[in-house]
Amino acid sequence: MKRSLLAIAALLVASPAAAQLATGNLQIDGRTGDTVTIRQPDEGFERKVDKTEARYTFRRIPVGFYSVEVTHADGSVMKPLKIQVSIGTTARVPTSVTETQADPTPAADATDDNDK
Repeated sequence: MKRSLLAIAALLVASPAAAQLATGNLQIDGRTGDTVTIRQPDEGFERKVDKTEARYTFRRIPVGFYSVEVTHADGSVMKPLKIQVSIGTTARVPTSVTETQADPTPAADATDDNDK
């Protein structure tokens, strides 16, 4: 009986630690004022962050493939990137990628030329 209780206690203690191992980090270097959205469509996971700093870090997110979208403060939109987050690591998207992937066309706005 004593062994059974010890085995059950060991499983209960190990379970939360095992769950924490199935996460990783994602770091995106962009421009000040960017809005960064990450999505994992298969899992229904989405996070959106806009900050005044140029480095965006998403910590302890589920492992898998993410779509990374960056909307710059000037309205230009970066083409979505597919990034893999692995267990216990940090996937990085450097500034060189967020700068060169930008679509020069600003995002559509709600104004209509007929309103003028």
